[in-house]
Amino acid sequence: MAMEMPYGQISIIIMLVASMSSLTGCGTTQIENLAAMNIGEPLPVIDARALVMDYLDENLKDPGSLKDFALISAVKRGALNYGAFNTGPSGRSFSNPMYCVCAKYNAKNSYGGYVGNSNYAFFISGGTVVRTIEGLRDDGFDFGSTSFDCLN
Repeated sequence: MAMEMPYGQISIIIMLVASMSSLTGCGTTQIENLAAMNIGEPLPVIDARALVMDYLDENLKDPGSLKDFALISAVKRGALNYGAFNTGPSGRSFSNPMYCVCAKYNAKNSYGGYVGNSNYAFFISGGTVVRTIEGLRDDGFDFGSTSFDCLN
C-alpha cells in the first residue's frame, strides 16, 4: 500500500529544493568572476576619458556647467544588467561583460543649481558609453548582476 503525501508537504519540499539549488555558486562575487570573461583589451584611459566627456556633453542638462570633472579609477572590467526582457551587447540579459571607468563631477540640474560632486561608473562597450550608474561600487549581489568597483 503506497503512502500518499499531502499536497502541502509536496509544495514545501519543492520550495526547499529550489531554494537550495539557487544558493549554489554564491561562494564568489560577480566581480571575482569578471577576470574569466573574455572582453578584449581595455581602452587606454585617455580614450575612455574622451568617451565619457562626449557622453556628458550629449546627456547633461547644461553641458557648459560641468566642473570638477576627474576620473577616479582606471579602466576596469565590469558587468551590466539589462533586465529580464532586454539583452546587452553580449546578447545576454544579465552579467554583460564590459569595461567601466569611474568619474566624479559637478553639474547643474534642471533647476539651474549645482547638485554637488557625484560619483558615477560609465560602462563602455563597442567604443561608446552605454550606461551610467551613480555610486562607487556594486558587487552584483542584488541578483541584478551589475558589477563594478571604483575603489580598488
